[in-house]
Amino acid sequence: MDIANQDAPVLEVAPEDVPVVDGGQVDVATVEVAPEDAPGDDVVADDVPAVFDVPDVGMDVASAPIDGASLDASEGEDAIAPEEFPDVPAAACPGPQHRLCDGVCRDVSTDLENCGACGSVCAAGRRCVRGMCAPPGQRSCDPIVVGCGLVRIEGGGFSMGEPPPGHEVTPVQDVRMGSFELDAYEVTLARFNAFWAVRDRDLPAIRSAPIEYPGGRMISWTGTGEVPSQEDPRFNWSSGPGPRDGHPMNGADWWLAQEFCVWDGGRLPTEAEWEFAARGRIATGLATPRVYPWGDSAPRGSARSTCDRAQWNFCAGEDGAYTRRVGRFAPTAGLYDMTGNVWEWTADWFAPYTSPTCWNGGAPANPMCTDRTTDEHPVRGGGWDCGSIAVRSTTRVGVTSQARFMDLGIRCARTAPDSRDPDLRPSS
Repeated sequence: MDIANQDAPVLEVAPEDVPVVDGGQVDVATVEVAPEDAPGDDVVADDVPAVFDVPDVGMDVASAPIDGASLDASEGEDAIAPEEFPDVPAAACPGPQHRLCDGVCRDVSTDLENCGACGSVCAAGRRCVRGMCAPPGQRSCDPIVVGCGLVRIEGGGFSMGEPPPGHEVTPVQDVRMGSFELDAYEVTLARFNAFWAVRDRDLPAIRSAPIEYPGGRMISWTGTGEVPSQEDPRFNWSSGPGPRDGHPMNGADWWLAQEFCVWDGGRLPTEAEWEFAARGRIATGLATPRVYPWGDSAPRGSARSTCDRAQWNFCAGEDGAYTRRVGRFAPTAGLYDMTGNVWEWTADWFAPYTSPTCWNGGAPANPMCTDRTTDEHPVRGGGWDCGSIAVRSTTRVGVTSQARFMDLGIRCARTAPDSRDPDLRPSS
């Protein structure tokens, strides 16, 4: 698509409007780009395949293609079978996550000594997550170490969005965020497969309660993740170990991404959390806000040259993939690959910032759009097949929940234990 010649913004993907390419649907979205923002000619269409996935926002081409652990909530030696407890009225305990254990109502979704069932004790150093004993931190990283780590994002204020019209990123709004944690890396294939190996067993626990977000917002489980796509070599997933274990997991739909994050001890980040981490938080030596995670200068590189800051613009991949292993480029304040490699799912339902029911130019503290007017969710960060507009930290594109794209992946977040809802004082 020649993004430079587009006259009007279009950021809607309707099933009837989706073209069919090589036997599969490809969601396409376009945005208005001012002439001065038009991409260069680093890449020639003949040099790359003609198939791509997540929208070609800001493409730099005229026509573009595009190291598992199973953890059990095992019972302790003195475990007491649930049937040994006397029958009690349903109202004796406050909710479905509670059980009457030895005469006391216990929340078996979090109780270390009654995890999942009365008397099921988690080993020392572990925690109880949705009735499953898990290690501290990322469950998928026990014992995997490649692509693991959490970065604490201290709460604060920032201006979400940017002034240029036509990118679905206006109006700019002052937002205040509570503290949270974000995966240092995009979720790797190895981490995802630690989950996949036990998904069928653990899915009831994963889906046992709504997904909780700051401010008391909840996402109910109204859909189920599909098997990841393996349509061609551009998809990294395979159910066994292989050379791409350190690459980002792609081809997972929104529900599967949420299932993984909840199992891992977190959730998908909100749009505001993602943008705050990428460009709004204070980082030593960097201006706030900024266009890209590292500053205001666009990354360099293409299929014909070395890429300096991110896997974008059809830069050469590795291990036979179009992606590169996570962490190949320098991090910004502890976060790797917030630009390029793969787009990243966020939790919100997609809506323009002018939406009166979601944003309306005046977002609350810890904003999150929960008004489901479409079946689309915002994706952020751009992928290996994107140009300089798409990889801006403000760019947002709506993608349907069921989409399984070769340039779309996962990064998880979790609310910091000591986080509090911020007030609405303007950012300084």
